[in-house]
Amino acid sequence: MFLKTDEFITSFVNESKEYIKEISKYIKLLKHEVSEETFASLLHQLENFKNAALFMGFDVLFSLIKGFETLISAVVHTRIDLNAKTLQLLSYTCDMFVLIVKNIDEEKSDDIPVDDFLDVFHKVLNGLSFSLDKIISLLQPKSIFDLPELLPSDIKKKILDIQTIEMSTERIDEIIKGFENIVLQQNRLKKYLDDITVELENNSSSFLKKLKKEFSDDLEHLENSMANLQKSIYEFRLISLSTILEPLQKKIEAEALEQNKIIAFHFPEIDLFLDKDILDLVSEILYQLLKNVIDHAYETKEIRLQKGKEERLQVFLGIYKHAEHITLELSDDGCGIDYEAVRFKALDLYPDKTAIILEMTEKELSSFLFMPGLSLAQKSNQSPYRGDGLDIVRRNADKVKAKIFLTTEKDLGTEFSLSIPTSLATLKGVFIKAGLFTFLIPVHYISEIYNCPKNDLLYLQNNTMFRLRDEVLPVYSLNALIGEVVDTKEKGTQVILIVEYLEKKIGININELLHTVSVIIKPLPSILKKYHIFQGLVLDENHRFVPILDIPELIERLELLQTYSLIKAEAKNIRDVKKILIIDHSTITREIQKNILEAEGFVVDTTEDGIEALSIVKKRKYDIIVTDIKMPRMNGYVFIENLKRIRGYEKTPILVISSLEGRAVEEKTMEMGVSGFLFKSHFERRKMLSIVKGLINGEE
Repeated sequence: MFLKTDEFITSFVNESKEYIKEISKYIKLLKHEVSEETFASLLHQLENFKNAALFMGFDVLFSLIKGFETLISAVVHTRIDLNAKTLQLLSYTCDMFVLIVKNIDEEKSDDIPVDDFLDVFHKVLNGLSFSLDKIISLLQPKSIFDLPELLPSDIKKKILDIQTIEMSTERIDEIIKGFENIVLQQNRLKKYLDDITVELENNSSSFLKKLKKEFSDDLEHLENSMANLQKSIYEFRLISLSTILEPLQKKIEAEALEQNKIIAFHFPEIDLFLDKDILDLVSEILYQLLKNVIDHAYETKEIRLQKGKEERLQVFLGIYKHAEHITLELSDDGCGIDYEAVRFKALDLYPDKTAIILEMTEKELSSFLFMPGLSLAQKSNQSPYRGDGLDIVRRNADKVKAKIFLTTEKDLGTEFSLSIPTSLATLKGVFIKAGLFTFLIPVHYISEIYNCPKNDLLYLQNNTMFRLRDEVLPVYSLNALIGEVVDTKEKGTQVILIVEYLEKKIGININELLHTVSVIIKPLPSILKKYHIFQGLVLDENHRFVPILDIPELIERLELLQTYSLIKAEAKNIRDVKKILIIDHSTITREIQKNILEAEGFVVDTTEDGIEALSIVKKRKYDIIVTDIKMPRMNGYVFIENLKRIRGYEKTPILVISSLEGRAVEEKTMEMGVSGFLFKSHFERRKMLSIVKGLINGEE
């Protein structure tokens, strides 16, 4: 007779949760690395779990554990392979263990159908094809609150046990709005106190002075109470970040396995709290970034081993708490981002910006990754789990006022870093003056504050620039943006705020930097909503409303004003500019090469064949010649022979970029004394620039 009393069932449920926790841990380890030690520990836990279920008479649970154990034993003895689909099956079985134990705890029964699981086990053991669709349908839909046992016990206690009442977020928002109205009343009282203080300067009444002191003391007490109440009210909306991490990891691992991609995801165990609205968007941001990793960073086992990497792609999520924001860092050791592919995709999407795109640095090209329609995925990769694109990440990041940073290196990996405020209701910012107006700029967009001497500013046509260490940044006057005409050329030292967003960095010229504050954000009134450069309002120390500048929107609008290419302007001012002649019969090839070289400050001329080139070189001295081989009228071989006979060109470096293929072509040109060689089929911007700069420096 089996002892299914409440006392024994409670003990069994608690013991089973520990078994499931350990089994799940070992399944995760198998996803990262297969070892005999892991299999031995897993089989040990399954044996104990199976015996406990047998002792209690829970036959359904016993049969599922036994089937699971048989499957693991078959893997150990190499009768079946531990592939992506099998790993997914093991994970789903652990989820079913959770459901059955939950039912035992609540209903004192394990009467849950598991025939579909047992059927799949049978097919796997006999080498038959199988589907997981029926199993998935048994487990879905399930939220994290439907499966509280999946949560660590300390997190579960904080999230589930403490929630003793139900309250909608709409009701919390009503309370917050009511609180903000009280804050407004408090600010009016402060204004009245200021008026009384002014009046007392002309009135020596002891009664009024006493009243003023009592009023001041009570108001200070009210402020302290309001600050504590404010903190308590906003904490109503805070939810632990842990509520999204484990379900997210399970979901993304399942999607990777569905594509037969075994990836090691490393998520932290952390207990940080965020506003619910922010948490929802953070969950979507992380999900899209993780899908992006699956789509673009994944490399096959063979390729990774050739590069000296571990067999499986490693993905790490780091979460760090700061004063008023958190930082999420998602990194991988995959293939990295191919910026030349980004450049060509951008050229395809924005043909009207060809010249600008060709001269962009890799950092500048990063911004295209977050634009709609740009994807580096192959057309054949049409998985149902494909990410919706990094533009979704950007839009959601804008909603939570997050900063995004991207670092990558080809073949080494990529890291996305997001700085996210813990609450959308409060904000730390800097009050600044521009003309007669005061604005607030959120501090997390400000990288530094620079007192720029007048002589450090560069005035190029209609644009102002300045050098900040190794960078040349555009500077925009906030006065001009709000309609005040100010001649900054006549001023001395300029106060410039360096702000950045999505790898874009600019300087904002202001009149005065006031002070840093932490304030409550008020929504924009309808009359101001048409001004998209404002994200909300705050109250300053004089109880006046001050608009908050929306830096991402501001940067995007200011970029449209920049009509002059700084690089080309600087190139014209350099005395010792190197001159290059390009000879190629293809107009497109000539223009692409010309734009690439001009972007680096070279002066470039072009022509379409050798005969015309010989005429040009007699009139002007060039430092480098770039030529094709296959050209009309006079080919590259004949041109090179004739060039070397011209006085002054005997030792001029020649770079051949050939449309003709074959080792013989390269060997022949090298025998003729050319300094560098590239096949057009392997042409890369970086390679060409590397050779040209090497030739300039006397390297052959």
